[in-house]
Amino acid sequence: MNVPALRIAALVAFAASCAIVPPPLAFALAGVAAIINLFVADAGRALGALLWRSRWLLAMVVLVNAFATPGPPAWAAAPDWAPSAAGLALAQHRGGSLLAMLAAVNLLLRSTPTPALVDGLSALAQPFRPLGLDPERLATRVAGALAELGGTERALRARADGGSWLDAMAERIIAIESRAER
Repeated sequence: MNVPALRIAALVAFAASCAIVPPPLAFALAGVAAIINLFVADAGRALGALLWRSRWLLAMVVLVNAFATPGPPAWAAAPDWAPSAAGLALAQHRGGSLLAMLAAVNLLLRSTPTPALVDGLSALAQPFRPLGLDPERLATRVAGALAELGGTERALRARADGGSWLDAMAERIIAIESRAER
């Protein structure tokens, strides 16, 4: 049984549930995921930093949905440019879902080591092998992007001398890239 693959599949199921639940439940899911983050080492602090970095994305999701959704104004004496009642409901749902997903992704990344994420992603991508997708290559690329957002190959090459998982990851990426170039 591949536990990292189960964790990733649970994250996908959680994302799907966030999309279909009512707005108050989306905020409840966000709260539960945030509370769970507090019990994982360094996840609470990392979640705070992630939410801070995502503040503009969250603000834009809420504002665009609130003001760009057509419908009657949210209150009686509102000007024409005021948010609609449907827009406020949609903004609440999408904002809560985004908060829940950020907390869930942070929990996955903090509780699952990068090599385990690679194994889990590779296991989940196996059914796509007949379509020409190399599951190992996909998993290594996604995990590398998660570990080092931007400059993945350069960062791995620079740190490969340490003999850690980065060394193994760098060797895997270089081997996969050399096979792809042939």
